[in-house]
Order: sequence, then C-alpha cells, then structure tokens
Amino acid sequence: MANRRERFKKLYPKRLKNAVWNIQSIGKLSARTNYIYENKEVDEILLTLIFEIKGVMVKFGLGSTDMSSVFKTETEKKGPAFKEETDELIKKLDEMHRSLDESTRSLQEAILLFTAKEHEKSPQVIKKRNNYKDGKKDGYWESFHDNGKLSEKGNYKKGLRVGIWESYHDNGQLWVRGKYTKDGTRDASWEYFDKNGKKF
Repeated sequence: MANRRERFKKLYPKRLKNAVWNIQSIGKLSARTNYIYENKEVDEILLTLIFEIKGVMVKFGLGSTDMSSVFKTETEKKGPAFKEETDELIKKLDEMHRSLDESTRSLQEAILLFTAKEHEKSPQVIKKRNNYKDGKKDGYWESFHDNGKLSEKGNYKKGLRVGIWESYHDNGQLWVRGKYTKDGTRDASWEYFDKNGKKF
C-alpha cells in the first residue's frame, strides 16, 4: 500500500504540470492577432476540456461538480485571505458550469439548425431572407421552418453574427435568445426555452 501511495505522490505533480501546460497552450490559441477560429471550434475545445475534468472528478469519487472538499481543505491551510480568493474561484467555476450547460445546448441546437436540409414543400413558403455585401453575410437575416413559421433571426456584419439573435421552435415559441459581440463571439446572456416557453 505504501508503494502505491509513493507512486501516486511521484506521478501526480508531473502529470498535473503537463496538463496545465497543455491547457495554457490551448489558451494561447485565443489570440485573434495570430489565429482565426470559429465559435463552434471554441465550443468543442471547452466542452472537451470540461468533460474530461468532470470524468476525472468522478473517478476520484467527487460528484461531477463537487469541488467543495478540495477548496475547504486548502482554505483551512491558508487562512482568510485565501478563503476570499477561493470563494471568488468557486463563484467563477459555478458560472463556467452554467455556461458549459448553455454552450452544450447551443452546440446541439446549432447542429440541428445547420444540418437540417432546406427543401421547399411549396413555392409559396419563404425559407429565408438574407443579404450579402462584398460576398459576405451582412445585414438582417431570417430563416423559416418548413411550416412557414420563423426559425431564426438576427444580424450579420462582415460575415459575423452580431447583436441579438433568436431561434424559434417550429410551433413559434422562442427557443434560444442571446447576443453576439462585435467580433462575432457569444456573450454570457444566452437563454434557452422549451416548446412551451418555459426557460431552462
């Protein structure tokens, strides 16, 4: 048993250091001056990392979001100043967890929206209204479900989604509402609703 304990104490610092280095390396890809990336790629990175972290937490016997025991131990060791930092970190982790849930739903919704084939049932049904400028999506955009009800609406600027965007269920109820910043990334304001209009 002592042997296994010593092996763990020897291995975990190296593996943790490598994991942190890799995560920091991925973070460096966010520099828009050096790289061009799409929201769906960022979603994939974050979802993969968080799912892996959740998996590790479960393997160590923690609930998938239960970090309280870890922070409690460290707080007791380091005193009140550390407790304040820890409380702030826990708050940020909670926000990240909520954001992950929203991103997961957004990613699933985006896949549904963009993989659906647009075939017209009749020539009278409008499928979409859109505008281009210099070969890029620009201005107000709308798309519609096969039944003619509004599916999605929002604005593009130079090919990027900007401002408020809304998606709707095929029964006309609001499905998703949120805001894109001027550089085409989502802010934290995204909301999701079921087919009965109930927020989740």
